[in-house]
Amino acid sequence: MGRLSFFFQVTIRNLFRIKKFVWVNIIGLSVGVTVSLLILLYVRYETSFDNYNPNARNIYRIVTKNLQDGSLMAATPRALSDVLKKDYPEIDKVIGLMNIRDDIKIGDKRFDKFKGVIAEKEFFDFFNLPLQTGNKLTIFDDPYEAVITQKLSIVLFGNEDPLGKTFECDKYTFTITGVINNIPSNSILNFDYIISDKFRYKYYPDLSQRWYDFGLFTFITFKGNIVPAGFECRLKNIEEQYYPDFMKNWNNLLVAGFKGTHLNPVFEYDIVPGVSPVYLWLLSAIALSVLVIACLNFMNISIANSDKRIETVIKKISGASPKVLIADFFSESAFLVFISILISFYAVYLLFPLFKILVGKDIVVDLSDSILWIGIAGFCILTTLISGLYPAVFLSRPSPARVLLNDKESAGNKFTLQKGFVVLQFSITIILGITQLFIIKQISFMQKHETGFDKKNLLQFQ
Repeated sequence: MGRLSFFFQVTIRNLFRIKKFVWVNIIGLSVGVTVSLLILLYVRYETSFDNYNPNARNIYRIVTKNLQDGSLMAATPRALSDVLKKDYPEIDKVIGLMNIRDDIKIGDKRFDKFKGVIAEKEFFDFFNLPLQTGNKLTIFDDPYEAVITQKLSIVLFGNEDPLGKTFECDKYTFTITGVINNIPSNSILNFDYIISDKFRYKYYPDLSQRWYDFGLFTFITFKGNIVPAGFECRLKNIEEQYYPDFMKNWNNLLVAGFKGTHLNPVFEYDIVPGVSPVYLWLLSAIALSVLVIACLNFMNISIANSDKRIETVIKKISGASPKVLIADFFSESAFLVFISILISFYAVYLLFPLFKILVGKDIVVDLSDSILWIGIAGFCILTTLISGLYPAVFLSRPSPARVLLNDKESAGNKFTLQKGFVVLQFSITIILGITQLFIIKQISFMQKHETGFDKKNLLQFQ
């Protein structure tokens, strides 16, 4: 206990005795750790899509493969879900989702930033989104019923009970019969309101014939939670039995896992566009590079300040072994790194709202995510080891005679080492700069390059 008390007294004294070096070190490392943490939080957000659903691994999607060019599309024909329910007994449940792109209106007020979907009543249990209010046994018995999230409820009605109230969408009036918790933003199902699937038959009276209309996102589960052998081959029967002649040999229906869909950007026209894992690996490499630059800077300043560490001589003369000195110096470095990390956490907390605006996504941090905490713990340990281990070994090396005599050979070795760290820092920085320039050039090329047609006066039919 006495040794621990002595360690803190010496460390705190150094904070004020050589404060210029110490605080420059702390602030420099804090900036690097803050940037790295923000990037890693974004990466974790992108890799955690739909993790809230414990049944995600047992859910599958039906996707469409274009036989002309080999492309994959997340959307399927609007008539598909009813046929799957009728003709494929090996399927346990089928959920077909249709996006709604129209604004919500209440009286003269219009709300245009909310996303809606048409879905079966089983949608809520299927995706682990239980009703907070409303009767799930009778929900969606009427085609003009809707369930909204708590967020939308507050926007539309404040603190009033929304049940029984109505809103208008595409000139139709819907009655609110249920409320669910807000769907996490790291979900491809991030909708604000869900309308009864019976409405789709009112909106599309010819729904059973709309095999040419790819506007349905189809999700299924199988009995036994495994894909039956030959199931994809049996899906070809749909083409033969239901497709109109002009669609024959146009596409195939395939089965894909729901878990990890967001990290598979090959699916075109998905509810939420997918993200390439390569892009996330690149961001992780940038975060690690920024961290290494900050740690090298910390090491460089620590070594540059070694001339002022006369206590090394005193400890050696007093009989301290190299192991004890390394432990002392490493503990001191770790203490400074700990202060830097605490400052970084607070900086992340303050900058997080601005960071979400910068990346254009409502990033959520799940504090119950064990992988997140393991990652942060590993991140902190790595930062401590990189920043503190070598300076501890370096500071424990000089003999008392060399330090007292200001030995030039020792000083020369120190300056050579410092130059090496500086060269490494600048090398990493230059690589990051070139990478950033390349990315900017590519984005500029995509935005400004001639597409071969005039975008003006073009219409898109959905």
